[in-house]
This record gives sequence, C-alpha cells and structure tokens, in this order.
Amino acid sequence: MDIYLDTHLDILILLREIINKIITKLDKDFQFNYDLDKIIHENGLNYIENGRLKNLELLDFIKNDKYYFDEKYNKKMDRTLNIFDGIDINLLNEENNKDEFFKKWESFQFSEIFKSQFNEFAEKLCSLIQNIKDFGLLFKFFNIYKDSKIELIDKMQRKYSELIQTYGRAMP
Repeated sequence: MDIYLDTHLDILILLREIINKIITKLDKDFQFNYDLDKIIHENGLNYIENGRLKNLELLDFIKNDKYYFDEKYNKKMDRTLNIFDGIDINLLNEENNKDEFFKKWESFQFSEIFKSQFNEFAEKLCSLIQNIKDFGLLFKFFNIYKDSKIELIDKMQRKYSELIQTYGRAMP
C-alpha cells in the first residue's frame, strides 16, 4: 500500500468516486480490495507532513477525507490533530485569500468533528499562534462570535498571557 503515498490526492479522490459509482449503479458484485479512504487519508497526512498541503488546499482535503466525517472513523487515532500542521499562519497573513480561507473554515463543524477531543483541538489551534499580531486569528478560528464556549475563552486568555510576555522582548 505504500506505493500510493506519493499519488496525487485529486486522482485518488476521483478514483474513489468512480469505484463507488461502479458499485452502486453498475455492478453490486464488483470487488475492490483496497481501502481508498485509508489511502487518501494517509496520503493527505503525508502531504501535510511534507509541506505540500497548506491552508485552502488543507481545507479541501479535509472536506474529501472521510476520516473526518464518517462516524466509523470517529476515534482519536483516526482523526488526528496533526492535520492542522498544514495551516501556515504566515502564509495566511500574506495571502489575499484570508477571507476565503475563513469562509471555508466556517463551513466546517469542527466542534462536532473533534467533539471527543475538543480541548486538544483548541490547544492545537492556539499552538499555531506564535506572535501577538496573529492573536486575532483565534477569534476567527474559534468562530468566537457565534460559539463562545468558556473553555475556548480560557485557552485564548492563556495564549494571550503567554504571547504578551514575549511582546516586549521582540520589540527593537
């Protein structure tokens, strides 16, 4: 199965759709002995680890990765938080598509996707913020205006306290 780890994700996703159509419409007895969901998932994580999926492409991958939506994969080991290593805050600030990124971000129900590990999810997002100038992004990541869970506010307060201590030292 390792031979697939450098295959293009879009090709794998298309292949999965074709095979699903064959099975449902043409031939219910058709047998396919590979778990394309697992191959797509592992491939995407590999792309993220190697810096090949960032920001908008990362969100597109999550949308197409059944591990983040199908209940049979609702385990911590299946829904790894390492997927968010593909969010590049510096690139996000440089890109003109920050609004597009957060519009797409808000279309996900991450509090549901990661309900069994919500605190770890919040910590992971906080860990992405390394500069005080980026702190406001947490409001968008957590969609704080619609969902003001006390746990999120507490994590944001701790992150702000951590960042403010380094703010004076970073000034010239």
